[in-house]
Amino acid sequence: MASLSLSFSKLPLSRTDYLDLLDKIIEASERFNHSENLVWGIVKKVEYLLQSDNTSDAMRLVYQSPQDENGQFPTSIRIVRAMINRRMGNLHEAIEELRSVSLDLEAAGNVAELARVRLQLAYALHLDAQADASADVLRAALQGLLRTNIHPSMRPELEELSELLHFAALEPSLAPYLEPVMDSLAGVLGGAGSGTEGEQVRLQVHTLGRVSILKGGDPVTFQLKGTVPLLVYLALTPNRTRQEIQNDLYPDKEPDAASSYVRKSIQE
Repeated sequence: MASLSLSFSKLPLSRTDYLDLLDKIIEASERFNHSENLVWGIVKKVEYLLQSDNTSDAMRLVYQSPQDENGQFPTSIRIVRAMINRRMGNLHEAIEELRSVSLDLEAAGNVAELARVRLQLAYALHLDAQADASADVLRAALQGLLRTNIHPSMRPELEELSELLHFAALEPSLAPYLEPVMDSLAGVLGGAGSGTEGEQVRLQVHTLGRVSILKGGDPVTFQLKGTVPLLVYLALTPNRTRQEIQNDLYPDKEPDAASSYVRKSIQE
């Protein structure tokens, strides 16, 4: 068998150089029939394309991946295909694929990868307004992360899922698991997990006279009337759980209705 030798520089690469390197890896892997290197190159390029919201090219690239004798794509390809479908709004396809991958990883005993896939599944369910199912899967994902060594490569993934993690922070049954996970991530990154000052966004809430919200100096509008009171409440009383928010802001509403309204306001 011909050998494939690749050398990597530790110097920072520009966008063009990085994509050129991945293209060379993919081309060389196809030429020398190195399926593992080929899949790795495709996954890395797909992930990069998704950072630029280039879902069309990412999906086309997925189907260049080798398949097994049963026509099945490798697990890593199935995962990124589900992520592409989620980005494209094909939530049912993404959920079905991620559930299938989760079952395979659970059967294989791959705890670390299973936790990451469950995070993606929980987010897809969250976007599909399946709150209870999302919470159950997210709880299992966070428990799995606590059983593994959290790698710094997870930071972009967790940042992308910030809406889901915010939901978890306000959910009494999830918050106890989220805090040690984020602490572990911050420890691995040398304290960078909470972000630097330059990455923070300034949010201004004006309630005297005409109500206005400014994000980074730009006006923001909301469709739900309850979103602004929620922002004011959180600014005055931080670190509240969703149940506490629900009880304080909507004590007269039926619990299910109040929970639904708070959830929609948080999502907005």
